[in-house]
Amino acid sequence: MGFWDIIDLILSIFDGGATDGATYSSDGKELMAVPQNVTNFVIPEGVVRIGEGAFRGCDSLTSIVIPGSVAEIGNGAFLECDSLKSIVIPDSVTKIGEVAFCDCKSLTSIEIPGSVKEVELGAFGRCDSLRSVTISEGVTKIGEEAFVDCKSLTSIEIPGSVTEIERKAFCDCDSLKSVTISEGVTKIGEGAFCHCKSLASIAIPGCVTEIGEVAFSGSELKSITISEGVTKMGDAAFMDCKSLVSIAIPDSVKEIGEFAFKSCDSLKSVTISEGVTEIGECAFMDCKSLASIEIPGSVTKMGEFAFSGSDLKSVTISEGVTKIGEGAFLECKSLASIAIPDSVTEIGESAFKGCESLTSIEALGSVTKIEKETFHSCKSLVSIAIPDSVKEIGENVFVRCERLENIAIPSSVTKIGKLAFGGCKSLTSVTISEGVTEIGPGAFFSCKSLAGIEIPGSVIEIGEGAFSGCDSLKNVTISEGVTKIGQVAFSECKSLVSIAIPDSVAEIGKCIFKGCESLTSIEVPGGLKEMELAFGGCDSLTSVTISEGVKEIGPGAFFNCKSLANIAIPDSVVEIGVGAFSHCDSLTSIEIPGNMTKIGNEVFKSSPIKTVTCKAKTPPRLGKDVFSPVPTIYVPKDCGEAYKAADGWNQYAEKIDEQPLKR
Repeated sequence: MGFWDIIDLILSIFDGGATDGATYSSDGKELMAVPQNVTNFVIPEGVVRIGEGAFRGCDSLTSIVIPGSVAEIGNGAFLECDSLKSIVIPDSVTKIGEVAFCDCKSLTSIEIPGSVKEVELGAFGRCDSLRSVTISEGVTKIGEEAFVDCKSLTSIEIPGSVTEIERKAFCDCDSLKSVTISEGVTKIGEGAFCHCKSLASIAIPGCVTEIGEVAFSGSELKSITISEGVTKMGDAAFMDCKSLVSIAIPDSVKEIGEFAFKSCDSLKSVTISEGVTEIGECAFMDCKSLASIEIPGSVTKMGEFAFSGSDLKSVTISEGVTKIGEGAFLECKSLASIAIPDSVTEIGESAFKGCESLTSIEALGSVTKIEKETFHSCKSLVSIAIPDSVKEIGENVFVRCERLENIAIPSSVTKIGKLAFGGCKSLTSVTISEGVTEIGPGAFFSCKSLAGIEIPGSVIEIGEGAFSGCDSLKNVTISEGVTKIGQVAFSECKSLVSIAIPDSVAEIGKCIFKGCESLTSIEVPGGLKEMELAFGGCDSLTSVTISEGVKEIGPGAFFNCKSLANIAIPDSVVEIGVGAFSHCDSLTSIEIPGNMTKIGNEVFKSSPIKTVTCKAKTPPRLGKDVFSPVPTIYVPKDCGEAYKAADGWNQYAEKIDEQPLKR
């Protein structure tokens, strides 16, 4: 360069322009912009800063010379320089700004000098051809997405000066096979190496205390070494590492994060060291190759769905564990047995639901409640001992435990929940101890092998459908103390022959014995308020004893009782509901007591009654179509005319006759 060329250059710098077409700051220390069509560029000595976006979008730029005077490369300085293949960053540079070389798709190698303390956000992100990166000793931080989506990068060595690898620093580096993390790094950030599909192994040194969320998620790791020193394993840290075969978690780790190893399909061996206190939600969910696990006593909490969907055959839970979370072993279809230590006080809902191979449960710890659906669909479960600590059996707890043969409910239990044993078709023996106060709706629904049941006096309420569909149930003893029997409680109990309802029962629901086709006799207590549709369809019912005190025979109470030939209605009854004795094919005569005030519609419709004796001196209010066919109706002496004139009765005037009442 000649003398006058130098003079012109100096003048152009101080004038804010240059003969090379670039724009500089007035003091010449900042390169602000270059022409978009530039192909090669030498930054003059004396420039201290390459400004933001100075070379942005220079598609034809292939080479650049940065002098030793430059201390800072600004944000986006070389962003989208598609043709830039190489660059040398001098030791004078202390800062590389955000997305400084992002989308330099032809850049093949880079050496970051130790003078740079931080590789900032996206500095080399999406550099598709970048194969070699050298990070010199002195760099302390690799920033967020610094090398994200560098698909050709094959190896990286993190020097000891680096303390933190930030969020997604090397995420989606598809070709990254080798990562060396030196002593010094304390934190591996969220998603730092996620989706590195060629990464087969990683050794995490003891200086690292925290592995961030999704740090290695979706990588092809086969081997992981976690050194003593790591205390926290973040959520989903190794999720979807489908080639991972084994993992040993050191004593220093206190918490295994949520989803930490979820869907690690090849994971066969997991060692959880004494020291871990919490296994997070879904931590080992869907680990299809995991056959056994030992939970140390240091673990106090096992999160929701922690091992659900895994192929566990053997589980050892040590003394010290206090909580097994909701769905913890849900759908572990190969699990054959489990022993729960005394230290366990809480087992979450659906904890063992769908464990189809589970045959026995040796202990249930010290739980006070067996939660909803805990053992739902454990189709191989033959026996279980419910400890004295249990106060409540929740809803659907043993639903469809098809091989469960017997169950003893201790006196500590006060409530048996809805459908608790529903569909336990092999259940032959049930012992309900004194202490239970409530048998929930459908509690023993469709227990088709259950032949007998004794309900103790402590029970106050038998819920709706509690024993409905128990085909083999022949003997039922309901002790004095029960006050309410819910609707359809014993419906479709096709083998039930007789039942005595105690005097304490004041309320029975609709259709409680509907479809009990073998029921021949029934005793109805005097305290009963009503019995709507109570015995409808009991084809074999021949004997009914209704005690004094009953005031109302409800609608459809004995509808379609085809074998019922006679029934004695006590004097206390004042009302008979709609269709109460309709379609009773064997009923030929009926006596209506003297206190009767109302007989509803169709009460005796399609029942072949030939004689009706009504003792009431005042004609009861009569509904429509009460008698069909029409019988002979006997009424008290001197009351004939009153009946013949009364509404409803007048249509049967020709069939009404006076008869002296028997004394």
